Amino acid sequence: NYTSTTTLAYINISANNYDVDIETEGMSCTAGLNGNYNLGFGISNTHSCTIKLTTAKTKDDIPIQSKETTYGTFSWSKQHAGNCDFERTVEIYVNDEFAYSQTVKTPNQLSNIMGVNKQFWFTPAEGYKAAYSMNREVLDTAALKDLRIDLITVCGCGLDTCVCDGGCSCPKDCDCEACTGATLKPNQIQTDYGLLEYSEATGRGYNLTVVINVNGAVKYTSPQLRISCGLPGNLKFTPTEGKYYLQDPNSYDLDTLRSGSTWIPGTGQLSIVGITNEVRNYDNKLTIYLVSFENNVSLDVERRVDIDDYISGYRISYTLDGVDYSFDWYNFNASQTPNIPTNVPVKVTAICDSPYEVAQWSTGNAYGGNVSLKGSEGQDGTEAYGNTVTLTVNSVGDPRILLYMDNLTTVTVPSEDDLIDNPDQGEDDVNIASDTAVKIHCDNVNAAHVKDATYGLEKETFTIGTLEGNSADGYTCKITISEPSTYVDKYNTLYTGHELVDGQGTKSFTLKWVNGKWTVPTNEIPVTYNVACDTEPEDEPPENPTWDDVERIFKDAIKVDCVNSNATHNDGTYDALEGSYTLGTVTQSKNLYTVELTFSAEKYLSEYNNLYGNHVLTGEQKNVLTLIYRNDIWCYEGGERYPVIFSVTCEDGGEEPDSNFVTQY
Repeated sequence: NYTSTTTLAYINISANNYDVDIETEGMSCTAGLNGNYNLGFGISNTHSCTIKLTTAKTKDDIPIQSKETTYGTFSWSKQHAGNCDFERTVEIYVNDEFAYSQTVKTPNQLSNIMGVNKQFWFTPAEGYKAAYSMNREVLDTAALKDLRIDLITVCGCGLDTCVCDGGCSCPKDCDCEACTGATLKPNQIQTDYGLLEYSEATGRGYNLTVVINVNGAVKYTSPQLRISCGLPGNLKFTPTEGKYYLQDPNSYDLDTLRSGSTWIPGTGQLSIVGITNEVRNYDNKLTIYLVSFENNVSLDVERRVDIDDYISGYRISYTLDGVDYSFDWYNFNASQTPNIPTNVPVKVTAICDSPYEVAQWSTGNAYGGNVSLKGSEGQDGTEAYGNTVTLTVNSVGDPRILLYMDNLTTVTVPSEDDLIDNPDQGEDDVNIASDTAVKIHCDNVNAAHVKDATYGLEKETFTIGTLEGNSADGYTCKITISEPSTYVDKYNTLYTGHELVDGQGTKSFTLKWVNGKWTVPTNEIPVTYNVACDTEPEDEPPENPTWDDVERIFKDAIKVDCVNSNATHNDGTYDALEGSYTLGTVTQSKNLYTVELTFSAEKYLSEYNNLYGNHVLTGEQKNVLTLIYRNDIWCYEGGERYPVIFSVTCEDGGEEPDSNFVTQY
């Protein structure tokens, strides 16, 4: 707020990446050029100018939900959205009845008429059919400001055979004809991805197998059909509405004995060339390509001429609605390309012959600002670097993205200098295995020096394997320690008198080529060599465990288990009871002092019988344990929840516990 005696003024607003909206009180405001706004003051002495900034979104996903119900997600996407803070109402109707309305913020104008993909759409929540309807194809700020979305509830039967249209009152496991699939005709097959219909041959016909490929993976294969050919409707496939879509423009692949066979998805006309018995009995195969996203573009990946002999294909990976998809594509024919979703990061990884990988990609589509291209090793404008790039397409006008593989790099195994600590290396050269490649571990716990030591690789103590793997799954190289004695000698400069434990020879770890560098996965190093020494305990053997030791170790550790399946007796769990055990003699075993402790069942059985009546021991009992003296204290290192279990049995049923007794926990 401010006071002015003038009648005209202006302000300049610089707000990159924001949309600017100005609200005034007591004055007028008109937008000029270059961020200037002209202000006209009225007769009031106090004037207000509120500047509202809105982030320059190009897409949004808005949950449509009440406190009780989630209906789905309203989405919009626009390459150049401009202001995205316009308020409009979305009304939800369920089974033709009004259910809910919500205000959403979108750009001023959205259209589903122009362009390849929609600028706004809806994704129904679970419990509603994927197919839905909207009352508008254009949204504006006047008569077409608000939007109605009609949803249909799914059938409640839950049966795989259901072909019900939804919006019904069918109960779970309903036995009506629609729910049981009885309405299907003999020449109809209801798949999880759509309805397949065919004309069964009345004469000789042709063999045909139909395969359905969804998002790059085969999901359904039909039994072999015997069909007629050449007429419209002899083979029709209708994808599940609102859930699956034909992958245009490459929606099918037809494998027949002779070339020239065709299928027209719109009319369902299948034509197979040839009428000989060999052709008719050939295993003709029609592969139908579907995608689970309506908004998509065709991805045409091309290899530059000088490198095409070394690249066999590419891998496409993306996550959609919480599901991970990944498939390999080996066809570089421009007429047979995969489709990818828009507004979703899509990784494209080159599949190259060893020892190559792609070093650079490029796409002219990035010039319009409708494609984001990022490389695993960086990017610069329309170029991206590394064997993997990530594409994000935010466009409704581009039916096809052309992505080039520009050049290759050769992957080589590391040299010895790459792997060892070398003071002469430059600042950019980092020892791959650092100083943690090899660990020496002394297993004599009686030695005062019981410490591990780790070392970087030493020259002439290891061998470098060959290049393995591939560019898509990752190149690897195995490093094998051939002279472990060198590292034992280094350990002996700290702690003398150690030798390798028998049975240890060469050990290996694997390097992996990641984003242009050799790396060591964290679970690969250090490789560990165990050594031993003849160091004796400095102290006299410890005394036998005391009752205090046993009481401390075995709290809530002893169980009595009734194994009579006809009885309903709970397990009894107990602390160690004084006088219920015997101790052996302390001995030295594997450089440790140990002693055997044997529990007797009598006292625990007596406690249990007070609760559940007469029981007797049955079978073998687990009651002999070994205690270890470590760090000046007796301990048990078995790790079981109940180290001691006494199995007992009783006459059928036994007796209910006396309410005056409580099981000891």
